[in-house]
Amino acid sequence: MVLKRVFVSIFFGKGEVYMTTASIIIIGDEILSGKFRDENTPWLIDRCAELHIKVQSIQIIPDEIERIASTVREESKRSRYVFTTGGVGPTHDDLTFLGVATAFGQKLKRNDVLAKLIKAWFKNPTEDAYLMAMIPEHSRLIPTTDRMFPQVVVENVYVFPGVPKLLKRKFNQCIGELEGKVVYRDKIGFIADETDIAGVLREIQEKNLDVSLGSYPRYGERPSLQLTIDAYDEARVQEVRALLHAAFRELYFEN
Repeated sequence: MVLKRVFVSIFFGKGEVYMTTASIIIIGDEILSGKFRDENTPWLIDRCAELHIKVQSIQIIPDEIERIASTVREESKRSRYVFTTGGVGPTHDDLTFLGVATAFGQKLKRNDVLAKLIKAWFKNPTEDAYLMAMIPEHSRLIPTTDRMFPQVVVENVYVFPGVPKLLKRKFNQCIGELEGKVVYRDKIGFIADETDIAGVLREIQEKNLDVSLGSYPRYGERPSLQLTIDAYDEARVQEVRALLHAAFRELYFEN
């Protein structure tokens, strides 16, 4: 059997946790107020899945410096990658760069590369235009395209624009440095309630910590319960699948 190649969040090893994870932070009062629908989160989830990166946290927060700073600081420690969207323009409510700088104890500084681009793109750039060149002092720039700003990265935080079209174009320019880890998955169905198998399933999970087990009821369907088995080792997926089949043989639903 050829197993499906998917992603998983954590490798349950002997006290060690290998994470290929991402946190998504959507920044903008306009999303929270319902003025605009969040289109970026679903797209980012799908794109991360394709890259074998597990999204383990999604937050939508207001345009508030301290809230941005505290959220970025927390998620930077939680995940390997942090993707923020929104709040990077020249207006009064574009506070993301200041929030990210505050999160890492940095100051905002006019970036010479960005300033030159602004001067080249605008015939007579105003000081407000140059505000878009004010980024955290220790930022890293990833070249994108001739007609777009380079992507700004601070520590492990990728600061994307909120406009969906721009986000997609810039994200796709960064995938060369985003590393995921392929996981193998299989599934097995039963005619049962979760309460019928919870205790034994817990024991099997505790004895096979290198494999991640998931349990999902399917009300009104056959099978009525579906278990998933995820692991980095294809052979281990098959071994645990056999254990599950043996443990719940009377409940097995043959597809």
